[in-house]
Amino acid sequence: MSTIVYSARRIRTMNPNRPFATHVAVRDGRILGAGTLDELKGWGKLELDERFADKVILPGFVEGHSHDGVIVVVDAAEVRERAEPTVMSVTR
Repeated sequence: MSTIVYSARRIRTMNPNRPFATHVAVRDGRILGAGTLDELKGWGKLELDERFADKVILPGFVEGHSHDGVIVVVDAAEVRERAEPTVMSVTR
C-alpha cells in the first residue's frame, strides 16, 4: 500500500484546533492525516505529490454528488478574479 502525501499552499482542515496544514496523507482513498511533511512521516514510506502546491485544498469535503476518495481543489487566484470559484475534483 502506497501512502501519497499531497502538498498545497494551504489545506483547510475544518478542525478548529488546527484549521490549516501544508500536507495531507492519503492511502487507498482514505485521508490518514493533515499537517507538515515531517508530522506525516510516521505513516511510513511516502510518495510526495506536489501537483497542488499552489492551490488551496479541502480534503474530505463532502457535498451532494461527490464520490468516495475525492479531494476538492480550489484555485485561489480564480476565486479572486471571479465571483464563482473554479472547483476541480481529483480522484485516484
